[in-house]
Amino acid sequence: MQNYCVVQHTYSEFLGLIERQLEKRDIGFSYYRPFVGQAGKLLDKLITSVGWKREDVYITNIVKRRPPNNRDPFPEEIAAYAPYLKRQIEIINPKIIATLGRFSMNYFLPETKISQDRGKAFLLRGKIIFPLYHPAAALRSTTVANDLAADFAKLPKVLRDYEKIISSSQKGTEPTAPDSPGNPKLF
Repeated sequence: MQNYCVVQHTYSEFLGLIERQLEKRDIGFSYYRPFVGQAGKLLDKLITSVGWKREDVYITNIVKRRPPNNRDPFPEEIAAYAPYLKRQIEIINPKIIATLGRFSMNYFLPETKISQDRGKAFLLRGKIIFPLYHPAAALRSTTVANDLAADFAKLPKVLRDYEKIISSSQKGTEPTAPDSPGNPKLF
């Protein structure tokens, strides 16, 4: 069952609990695995720190092709790939979408600020959006690294409490994300 996924910025990832990871032989061609550098090693460490395995986590990108010189993606690039992300979310059907960094967070929650809203659960169309700092930012700052680790450690409890969070939101006691006029059909 796919319960959890994470979305990163630029070449943006999304983590989702899956039964197993596709192997090269399953799809018949080579593919690029997201998060394989130093940030990926940190992400692997965070995943195992909460008792999960990398192969149990679905990772995808908002922007499917890395922008030149690893620059931030332009809004029109994010918009161009939005239908693909929407379809991935439909297929995976995660309970939690944990975003990595501000671009993926702002795709779902355009009015939020990463420094203020990281580590908080927001409800959007029956899914929990859980903003996290990007692991690459954590490599540059001990404070960010500590915050990311503390926030990541909350994810298993958020997943366990999903039904309670959804129920509370229907009573108006949990934070919710307003539908953005700019992103009326995120998923």
